[in-house]
Amino acid sequence: MTGCNTDCVEKPISIGFQKFGRFVGSNPWWFFLSPLLISAVLGSGFYFLEDREANDIEEQFTPVNGPAKLERQFVQQNFPLNDSVFSNQRLHTDGVYATFIAVSRSTSILTAAAFKEILSLDGKVRALNVSAGSEVLTFDGLCARRYKKCIPNRVLDVYNYYGDLFEQTELTFPFFPFGFTHLFLGYSVGGVRVNSTVLKSARAIRLFYFLKEDNRSRTDLWLNEFLRVFPSNLSPRFIK
Repeated sequence: MTGCNTDCVEKPISIGFQKFGRFVGSNPWWFFLSPLLISAVLGSGFYFLEDREANDIEEQFTPVNGPAKLERQFVQQNFPLNDSVFSNQRLHTDGVYATFIAVSRSTSILTAAAFKEILSLDGKVRALNVSAGSEVLTFDGLCARRYKKCIPNRVLDVYNYYGDLFEQTELTFPFFPFGFTHLFLGYSVGGVRVNSTVLKSARAIRLFYFLKEDNRSRTDLWLNEFLRVFPSNLSPRFIK
């Protein structure tokens, strides 16, 4: 009786591995260096991971043609932004900005001593810079502009205008006549105590630093530096 041959699959595979093992043994350096080279080439893509990382929650979790996106597209087409005349009221998104709130250690923040410290912090914010390769990113280079100037914090303009007479100045709230316009202080001044429309005291001042939205990777670097610096290494006496 003739025996049944059952190695028709095993035998050619065994022969193939035998030849492959002989080839590897004869050329070991190719198989030692090739994985290292391939890993280095493919791993270099991680260098761009931070720039290409998808952190947009809206893009990942909302419908592509959802009603809200279509409505925003209509607003963008009919109420476009003007990069040279920035207005936060015409933003299509939440905006890109840094902000901090200075709170008085006393009953009111509307004092010359407190505002001097706020001005000092404002200067430190505007002096922040961070390196991006060979480029140094500064607030002046990234800020949103109106008539070629960074958007100011108008409450600081009021203090700079009156100087030593600031504490004796009768501020009105929420609108304060300043120059040829009326400033709305409701954005910047909080915890107010008002007699009629006259501002008697306030607990906090909030400052905004709006940035351009054209390159989020650059502005995110500056914002991360802002979060790293503030409030560390700061020890004001009159505000917190």
